[in-house]
This record gives sequence, C-alpha cells and structure tokens, in this order.
Amino acid sequence: MEGSVSNVEVCNFAYTGQLEKLRQSILSDKTLACKTDQDRRTALHWACSAGHTDIVEFLLDLGVEVNLEDDALWTPLHIAASAGREDIVRSLISKGAQLNSVNQNGCTPLHYAASKDRYEIALLLLENGADPNATDKYESTPLHRASTKGNYRLIQLLLKQSASTNIQDSQGNTPLHLACDEERVEAAKLLVEHGASIYIENKEEKTPLQMAKGGLGNILRRIAPASIMCDLTRDSNLETDNMADFSLMNSRLDSFHGSSLALQVPADKLARAGFFFTGHADRVCCFSCGKTVENWHSGDKPVERHKEVSPLCRFLCFAHRTRFNPSSDSTNGPIISDEAEDLGYQLRTGAVVDESTYPMAPHMRSEEARLQTFSSWPSAAPVRAQDLAQAGLYYLGESDRVQCFCCGGMLGGWEAGDTAWGEHTKHFPYCFFILGHDVGNIPFQGGTEEEECGSRNHHNTQGLMDSFEERLGSFAGVQHPIDHERLARAGLYSTGSRDGVLCFRCGGGLKGWQPEEDPWEEHAKHYPGCSFVLAEKGAEFVNSIQLQDPRRNRAVSFPCF
Repeated sequence: MEGSVSNVEVCNFAYTGQLEKLRQSILSDKTLACKTDQDRRTALHWACSAGHTDIVEFLLDLGVEVNLEDDALWTPLHIAASAGREDIVRSLISKGAQLNSVNQNGCTPLHYAASKDRYEIALLLLENGADPNATDKYESTPLHRASTKGNYRLIQLLLKQSASTNIQDSQGNTPLHLACDEERVEAAKLLVEHGASIYIENKEEKTPLQMAKGGLGNILRRIAPASIMCDLTRDSNLETDNMADFSLMNSRLDSFHGSSLALQVPADKLARAGFFFTGHADRVCCFSCGKTVENWHSGDKPVERHKEVSPLCRFLCFAHRTRFNPSSDSTNGPIISDEAEDLGYQLRTGAVVDESTYPMAPHMRSEEARLQTFSSWPSAAPVRAQDLAQAGLYYLGESDRVQCFCCGGMLGGWEAGDTAWGEHTKHFPYCFFILGHDVGNIPFQGGTEEEECGSRNHHNTQGLMDSFEERLGSFAGVQHPIDHERLARAGLYSTGSRDGVLCFRCGGGLKGWQPEEDPWEEHAKHYPGCSFVLAEKGAEFVNSIQLQDPRRNRAVSFPCF
C-alpha cells in the first residue's frame, strides 16, 4: 500500500511542475486539490506563481475554487498578475476570478501589474472590469505605482481607462508628485499632458514642481498651461447661469466697454491680469479668486496690484511665473481672441516666456569671469578650464567640483573622455543655458587663440562662414545624409569630421544625422536661442519645435579643427 501524500507535497508538485504526480495524487484523493500548506496556499496558488499553465488548467478543470485567499489574502490572480503570467491570468479571468479583490495591503491584481510594468496583463484586467482607481491601504492607485516606476506605456493605458491624475495618497502625493520625486521625466510630462496639476500640495506642503529635479519643473510649466486654464475655468467662483463667463479673456475685456477706467489703465492689461469691471466706480474683480481692486491711477500695473491683494490666487500662481512679451504691444494693440488667450497657444507662439529667477549666479554670466575662477584648477584634470567655462561652469575651488551659473547644477569626478558640454547636458538636460535660452551669457571675446579654438560661441573663428556660399563650400567632398544646400541654408557648415556640423552664428554643433531629419527643425530643437534661427524662421516656429520634444540628446561640442 502506497503512503499518503501530504498537503505540502501536493503544493510542491504544483510549484515544480510535476503534473503527473500531482494528477495521480489528486485523483486518489480529490480533497488534496484544495488543501493548503502552512501559508494557506493551495496547489493553484503555487502553480500560478511558477507559471505552470498546464497544471493551472488541470486544477481549474477540476473545479478548484479560483478565488481562495492565502494567509496574506493573496488570490491566485494576485500572484499570477504579479509574476507576469499572462496566459494564466487569462484562464483565471475566464473562470470567474475576482478582478478587484484586495490582499492585506489593500492591493488589487492591477496594482501589481502596474508597478511591475505588466502591460498585457494590465490590459486584460482593465478590459474585464478592473478598477483603475482602486486604492490600497496607503490610498495609492495603480497610477501612483506606475508613475513611481516610470512605466510609461502602463501610465498611458491607465489614463485611457480614466485613471484619476490628481488623486492623492495618504501622504497627499499625486502620481505626479511621485514621478517628479523619482525623476521619471517622461512619465511626469505624460501626466501633465493629461491634466495632472503641478500645484497640488502634499502633506509636507510641497507641490510636484517643488519636488522636480534637474530643471524638470521648467518643462512641466511649459506643457501645463492649457490644463491649468481648464482648472481655473472650473474653479471660478463667479460664474453663474446668468453671468458672463469671466474666465474667458473676451468676456473680461468686454466688461470694460464704456468704462472710464480704461482711460487710466489699458483694458487689455486689466483683463490679462484676470480682472473684469464690476460697474461700480473703478472697482475690478478677479474671475478666479474673487478679490476686488479699486482706486486706480495712471501707470498702475494690474498684475502687481493683483498680487498685493491676493498673492495666492490660482490664476496668479501660474501667471506670476510668466510675463507677456513686450513686443505684443503694437501700435494698434494686441489682437484679443479666445485662441490667443489660451496659454498653451501663447507658449507656442512665444507670447509667454519664462520669468523664473535665472541665472542662479548672475555674477558668473560672463565666460571670462567663469574662466578666472579656474586659476587653481588641477593641471591633471581631463577637462580644460576653457571648455568648462564655455559650457557655463565655474570652479568651486575644491577638488574638481564645478557649478553652472544658470541652473546651479554641480558636477565633479571628471574622467578621461568626459566633455564639458556632454556632462552638463547629460546631468542637467533642462538647464536653460543648455537649452539655448537667452539667460544673459556673455561669451568670451578676448584671450589666446588656443582659448578661442573650438568655442561654440566665438564668432571670431566662424566669421568666414557668414555667407551661404561659404557654408555650402565647406561640404565639398563630404558625404552627408542631408542635402548640403539645406544644411547651409539652416546656418550650418561642415566640421570636416564625418557628419558633424556647426552653426556659423551660435556655434552649436550637431552630429548623428538621420536622412529624414530637417536641418531647421534640428537647429531649433537643440539651439532655440540661436539668433539666426529666430531671425530666419521666427519665434513661432522655434516654440512649436520646442513643444514637440524638449529633450536634448544630440548637441555636441567639437574640438579644435
């Protein structure tokens, strides 16, 4: 007579994939199919964990309960989803597995699929009714988990399934807080594009912007305006069924018609500051915060007076970070339209520019001043002082640590093969100086020929390439994937090294070209502050390129030729 098989042995058969031994044992004693081990796990739990689809099918065909929980309240579906067993997840769902069951941590199977980037499994769960906004015991949703890990495709999937972007966990963090804290750049951008607020505070009174690192906050500000304006429209405490919608620029502007106040302060400036006319004396009111301002005088600045009475106004929480381009004040005044009022449109056309405090170290705006800090720079350092100063960096006086005058980012531990521009771009890709913005940098104008050699900002060494013909001639005998004429018209000339090119005006370098790429677009993408590009193509073109893809990954600094 054969000895009996224990519960633990049956579970072990399931885990190690011994289907025949498991089959014989269960056919001899069918109660073993649902027996549990010391952790209250059944053979089905263990087969799901190890991914033995044949054993799972065998047990399900026997009618084993599909929703049995172990001592931590994990169901077979929890385990299969976490372990990435797509076929098993499909089988369990077909047998009635509860999609939104929670374990002792309050997690559903979707929580684990989201955190472990199990895209196909998450899709299966969602298509069959899993709740995208289910919260665990920490009040975290699957979107919180995916955002923490930067699981881009899964975030996209959850957003398509109406996952809430601004739901807060027990610490007050939204998914965007977590993405910013973990430096998940692409995830953060995606969340903001889908309405995640950059101004919600967590329990530490920090917004996602305050948690963002390395210049990410500036990028998020650039893509947030449209959603912010939508929020402001919803939050306006002045809109009623019988009242004009003063969240719209045109409505606010119309309110000043016939008002003598407009003789003191231009109506368009009042409207742009969020104010509409109340009809009483010279009193105006903000459509968002509801605060009123009166007793106006010629020369008053509406935005400043707004800040005085309501510094925390949600409209100003965005507006105080931007300023309207003075060039928009034409003789006939700016053209006001619904489209022009949309801040996203203004960003695209250059009507709104960043007004954050840059550079961080204004006394180091001059390349010459930065170069002077390198008097005690280690002679054995693998990167030249001239190159570091040119790349916006100045010496901190200890070891080989340097700091950017613009973003404040610090670098050290230089190794052979490192380049000043390359490391600056790699570690601080959203630095406004790296992005090519006008932050007041003053290129070096004097010094030795050696110091000037290779400088991307020195026009003296590039003056011979001012004309289209000279730039075109530089490509003679050069095999390049892009038409030589197109490159030359975009201000670029050949360095003589493979497909490397430089701009005759800004000195910006590019290489690694693909045949389908457009020289103007690449020039504008990597060097948006180039005066030649702005003069030839206009700010609207440059801003549209910037909003498409703000990442910088091909800007290069070439050695002396």
